[in-house]
Amino acid sequence: MIDICARTYEAERAFNLFDEIKFLKLPMIDYTYNAMLKVCARRFDYFHKGFEILKEMKEAGYTPDSHSYHLLLSSCGPVGNLKAADLVMDKMEEDNIPITIKSYGILLNVLARTIQKNPDHKVHTALIARADLVFNQLQKYALDKKASGQVLNVEEDTITPVILNCYISVYAEALRLRQVEALMPLFDEFGLKPIPSTYTMLLKMYSKTRRVEQCFDVYRQMKQHDIIPDKFGWRHLLNVCARTKYYANGFKILRLMIASDFEITPDHIQLFYRALASNKVPELNELKELVWPYPKCRVFFLRPPPAYPCHPEPHSHVRPGEVKRKLKGKRWKKKSTTRKNKPK
Repeated sequence: MIDICARTYEAERAFNLFDEIKFLKLPMIDYTYNAMLKVCARRFDYFHKGFEILKEMKEAGYTPDSHSYHLLLSSCGPVGNLKAADLVMDKMEEDNIPITIKSYGILLNVLARTIQKNPDHKVHTALIARADLVFNQLQKYALDKKASGQVLNVEEDTITPVILNCYISVYAEALRLRQVEALMPLFDEFGLKPIPSTYTMLLKMYSKTRRVEQCFDVYRQMKQHDIIPDKFGWRHLLNVCARTKYYANGFKILRLMIASDFEITPDHIQLFYRALASNKVPELNELKELVWPYPKCRVFFLRPPPAYPCHPEPHSHVRPGEVKRKLKGKRWKKKSTTRKNKPK
């Protein structure tokens, strides 16, 4: 039951079941604790509970294995907590748990998520240098393991497309376009092929940097390899059309989504709707006709559009009221506090 809750992201229900097991004093096995660690890895708001679960596991007399530590390390990724990830790696060395290629891959994913959470470019440079170091250690481990002549574990001891994705995503989250394009030949060097998540990562990077032509080049490559974009890929394609005001291409993408029987959600069209509605484009009625068969998307058209033009992605440090006054032609001024300058 706890494992099912982990797959469906029901962390509260999983912890209620775990407390009920302890209250009834039922016997617990190591699989129970690993299932709870999996819950913490799936829900970023419960990642700190993973360390408590690991402590209880040791007190119960069970020795955490590499799978347990990998789950705990994965829980540090969604929150971008690099310090916690380093702490887990240190604990693995203390408990004589071998650090494999999978461990390095998860650490690279944590580095990418940390860059995503932190907008400081100086921090990006330091984290990219750390990622290069981790990838070099990963390659050295793979060569040593291959030279030893031991039987290789496919999941733990081989470089897979997922590992390369984790490394390239560090540069992609920092929006280093040229370096990402220079790293793509790594798939050919290791005799691997890009997977759907690779193309989704590229679409996200080009969408954020407003590169429309590169986004559609990636989409053409996906069509050549018979890969259909997932829900994130479709959303990035629509977002880049909204950011660059290529509305005609955005409607083409929407029609392709409908033709492929894809379930359109408000997350897909939110930015595209705001770009059309804020600029009062007449194609807004066409968008309504296309997405009206999807009940969840009707929420945008059950309320009036914005009364004043606004950028589809306003900066977080600017007050909404200040943007409104500027666009209306009024200059925003701070109210005077002295009696001398107080307006009548």
